[in-house]
Amino acid sequence: SLLTHLEEDIEELENLIKDGDRELFEDILANTVSRKIRGKINASNTWVQKMNSLMNGMNTSSGLKLSLRWRSKTAEQEDQLDTKELVDLLKKDYRLMSEEEASRLSAHFRSKVAEARRNARDSAGMISFYQIMKDTLDYRKWFEFQLFSQKNGERQKELTNSVFGTFSGGEKAMSMYVPLFSAVVAKYQGGREDAPRLISLDEAFAGVDNRNIRDMFRLMTEFGFDFIINSQVLWGDCDTLDALAIYQLIRPGNAKFVTVMPYLWNGHKKELLEHEEEVEQRGIELGMASENHR
Repeated sequence: SLLTHLEEDIEELENLIKDGDRELFEDILANTVSRKIRGKINASNTWVQKMNSLMNGMNTSSGLKLSLRWRSKTAEQEDQLDTKELVDLLKKDYRLMSEEEASRLSAHFRSKVAEARRNARDSAGMISFYQIMKDTLDYRKWFEFQLFSQKNGERQKELTNSVFGTFSGGEKAMSMYVPLFSAVVAKYQGGREDAPRLISLDEAFAGVDNRNIRDMFRLMTEFGFDFIINSQVLWGDCDTLDALAIYQLIRPGNAKFVTVMPYLWNGHKKELLEHEEEVEQRGIELGMASENHR
């Protein structure tokens, strides 16, 4: 009789906890989390659209077109929602949700919390419940990126490792650098109009042929990047660049010093200058000439 009574008490308390959890989730989801997550997801979708617009507008010598898709993941457990369904619900005004929709949304997050508790317990204190909950509510983990490629006259296909393996050296370089450049410029578009667009590359364009290097520099120019790059062999004297300061570092033998040889590329020829100070002055002159031309 006592055991039966205790079991009934336990069941009643569990129901009260579930009801309390639901009220808490509904309040948090309605007033805080859903609004924040919705804003982040919308901003991310806009960012992906900007990237696709930038990549679609590029004309490369290889004719390769790239596009990005931010795909919703499927549910991990039976009582959890697919990302698409979850996002659709989060986009709704909570006051306009049906009882069934509100219940499913609450059940989804209750399941996530229960999963977080189990993971925290199984980690034997190595991972905090707070950290696991942060990961649980990280909307970026609800999606995955897919990159697609399309050549002239061919259908669009996902850029998997096997497809990447069929590309030429130039196409491989374009498929790596173009999404990278697009991501950076899409991010910089959130800055002020006069903000610098800095980008730096180590061992820039290694393994890329001269024709595709021209394209790379043209893309960097079109994006308005202020770039600093280094290379063992690359000079950057391409007709797709209207101006470039070049510094050749020379270390004779095992000398404990490095000699700097400054050059200036003006879009037509590479000129060796006597002093580094000349590079800055001539750069200002070229910039003024370019402004007057425009």
